[in-house]
Amino acid sequence: MKKIDGHPTNIRTLLGGAKFSIDYYQREYRWKTKQIDELIHDLTDKFLESHEAGNERTAVESYSHYFLGSIITSVRDDGRKYIIDGQQRLTSLTILLIHICHLLQDEQQEDLAFYGHWYRQMREAAEDYRVAQKLRLEPVFFNSLSNFTLQYPVLLAPLVKTDSDAVVIQKMRIVALYLDIMIARRVWNWRDTSYSTMQYNMFQLVILNIRGKDPVELTKILTDRLASEKELFSTNDRFRLHGMNRRQIQRMLARMTDYVETQSGLQSHLSEYIHRHGKNGYEVEHIWANHHDLHQDEFGHPSDFSDYRNRIGGLLLLPKSFNASYGDLPYEEKREHYYGQNLLARSLHERAYDHNPGFRRFIEQSGLPFRAHQQFKKQDLDARQGLYQKIAEKIWSPDLLTQEI
Repeated sequence: MKKIDGHPTNIRTLLGGAKFSIDYYQREYRWKTKQIDELIHDLTDKFLESHEAGNERTAVESYSHYFLGSIITSVRDDGRKYIIDGQQRLTSLTILLIHICHLLQDEQQEDLAFYGHWYRQMREAAEDYRVAQKLRLEPVFFNSLSNFTLQYPVLLAPLVKTDSDAVVIQKMRIVALYLDIMIARRVWNWRDTSYSTMQYNMFQLVILNIRGKDPVELTKILTDRLASEKELFSTNDRFRLHGMNRRQIQRMLARMTDYVETQSGLQSHLSEYIHRHGKNGYEVEHIWANHHDLHQDEFGHPSDFSDYRNRIGGLLLLPKSFNASYGDLPYEEKREHYYGQNLLARSLHERAYDHNPGFRRFIEQSGLPFRAHQQFKKQDLDARQGLYQKIAEKIWSPDLLTQEI
């Protein structure tokens, strides 16, 4: 009986100078675009876990390994090697390596350098808000907060090697703004934005249509796509916090809070608002304490109260320390403490509108229905729900795309 050996190896060792045969009973090559996309996505993620800008090519050898899974081969008496298990993976990797080899021909080196440079730029913008601000690629950072990794191939699609740096940034901003709006609308309507759900839309309906387009054409295509969408912020007036969307709600509240403050002439604190961990982190605060007994005049059943309490109009973004100290208090007592917090929280108090010309000017110019609330009943929460919806429509407005051209 032949000995069975198992040992770790790498692709270079396995494929280097080797020739494998496949038995007649093995299935034919079956992998499609979906499997190839997943493989490339996994390889890219593993590579970027170790890669840092400025690394020499020689540093790649020390990067973390990607586990491809078990590959089973056998050697026959005549010396021929056969693949028993792993044909699909090895065939796919061989095709991929051949393709990369072709890409590295001298004639295509410039294309690789161009797209590689801008890919690194967008990755840096996605990981560091300060870099994003410097490059004017803030929407790229926002999309990364939503873990929308599909944005990278979409951002690269309209770029052309002859584009100037200014045109590249312009195109990337237009595409990133589109994605930011699309993601926000889907989240508001409780729609999934995961890779598996969105990959067809992105690859087949977006990337193919925007490839190589100039900024004017690009804006027209993407604004038309947004205009054709049926799910808007206005189509879900019950958007609320539930067990699976707390992080998404926090990011939205961070954007809303920062928008109100910066549009009122105050300094941006977005980097603080998106920070969730540690003693200086921020978290979602319910305006209503979790006491159904205080609201029995408007809600007969605790589940009805809970549903309303979790609506976004009844939420704020505040430091963790605030929630620990005041979160359980009735609204009338918390309201005084809200006045010492961010402007969106302060807007519940009438003093926020006194001697605050920047805020008052913003309200007048935007037409947003801000008003103070001495008490916070069901109709008050409805009013805040409507206010938040209109703020969202300002932040994620399709008009932002046309402003880029």
